[in-house]
Amino acid sequence: MVGANVAGAVLSFVYTVVLAPLPPGAGDRADLLARNLPWFLFDLHVTGVVLMALHLYVLYRARGTADPALRATRVLRLPVVICTQVAVAWVVAAAGFVALNWNVGPDNVLACRMGIGIAFAGAIATTLNYLLAERALRPLFREALAASPPRRGGRIHNRLLLTWALGSGLPLLWIAAALFDLTDGFDAPAAGPLLYLVVTALVGGACVHSAVVHSVSDPIDRTSAALRQVGAGDLDVHVPVDDRGELGELQAAVNAMTAGLRDRDRIADLFGRFVSPEVAALALSSGTAPRADRCEATVLFADIVGSTHLAETRDPGDLLRLLNDFFCAVVDAVTAEGGWVNGFDGDGAICVFGPPVGAPDHAARGLRCARDLAQRIAGLRERHPGLDAGIGVSTGTVIAGHVGAARRYEYTVVGAPANEAARLTDAAKTTPARVLAAASTTTAAGAEAAHWRPAGTATLRGAREVAVYAPDDAPVVPPATAEASARG
Repeated sequence: MVGANVAGAVLSFVYTVVLAPLPPGAGDRADLLARNLPWFLFDLHVTGVVLMALHLYVLYRARGTADPALRATRVLRLPVVICTQVAVAWVVAAAGFVALNWNVGPDNVLACRMGIGIAFAGAIATTLNYLLAERALRPLFREALAASPPRRGGRIHNRLLLTWALGSGLPLLWIAAALFDLTDGFDAPAAGPLLYLVVTALVGGACVHSAVVHSVSDPIDRTSAALRQVGAGDLDVHVPVDDRGELGELQAAVNAMTAGLRDRDRIADLFGRFVSPEVAALALSSGTAPRADRCEATVLFADIVGSTHLAETRDPGDLLRLLNDFFCAVVDAVTAEGGWVNGFDGDGAICVFGPPVGAPDHAARGLRCARDLAQRIAGLRERHPGLDAGIGVSTGTVIAGHVGAARRYEYTVVGAPANEAARLTDAAKTTPARVLAAASTTTAAGAEAAHWRPAGTATLRGAREVAVYAPDDAPVVPPATAEASARG
């Protein structure tokens, strides 16, 4: 940026003081040089120091802002602020040269010509400073845009416009001004054709610039719009590939990316149908690394009574519909209480409350789910006469983690509560309510325990007796269903 300003100052001084024709009565070249060189050197050094100090001030002021939103706004406005400072410095320089040469020659023509020449050089230098500042400040822009992505377009259009103005528009206007000096108001025979060429170059360059801008910005705008749709969750996006160059590669890459995201979305959807969202989130966060945690959990086991009899006496389609309706009731009841189905085992389901999210009220959730599931199963008997199921609930310490082989594993819980819940389910099949919970669960359930009453003891495998509870509001299994279940 310093180099751009110095180069612009030197070039404008050489043209206006050394090379440009002098109007009549303006004195000789040596007087003009002696009068303007001291101001040129003074302005070059002092203005350079002042500009650098101002640039550093606005930079540190922007970075030192405490409020993140205000800091981002100030950082993103730095190129405009710096460009404004440079423009003011060039205005001061031009005003100094005009003042030094005022009343030199007739009608102050010399002072006006010098002011115009310096103004053109200043416009070019200011434009170049803006482009250089945007490039130099990109590390700060990354920080500012990290939390708040850009929402306005048109930046590419602005850069191309500035590039054309810097490389073509302003130099052509400067040539037109110089042509006016050389021909004394375009009176020379060649002035008309030359001016025509300058105007044609300006108009033609503007048209070419507009075409280039649209050829670049239109594909980028379409690609940006597609990416915004993807960011909003719409993966059915396709960007037409209509460019043979780098823009076409970008469009094709976006299409490949969205295709990959659609595949991943389908995989995630299928994955979520085989495991709970909590387990899926755990797998996505921990990857394939094996992990195991010792924690408190409540395990619920639900198993259809007389499944062998149902398989022998029912049509396969009817049996499949019965099992799907039963498992649907299990999934809905468990999900409503924040649990997850660990797996379907033939005609039974093992469900877990607590891990991996670690719900502290897992015992109450498990008991509420058992009562709700009993009501749902009673409702299914209207569609599936003879449907009967036992439900067991137990609470305690388990090991929760991934088990299996390197190519196939699942998240499960292992421990006494899982075994006890399965055995309580077998015992519950012989009770009228078909639901039993271990005392360990009701003790940890808080207010939910009020809905459960003592149901004596149950002898589990291994001749171990445990105190059990049954729900107060559990529907009683009809005698006909109980008899059919006992035969099964």
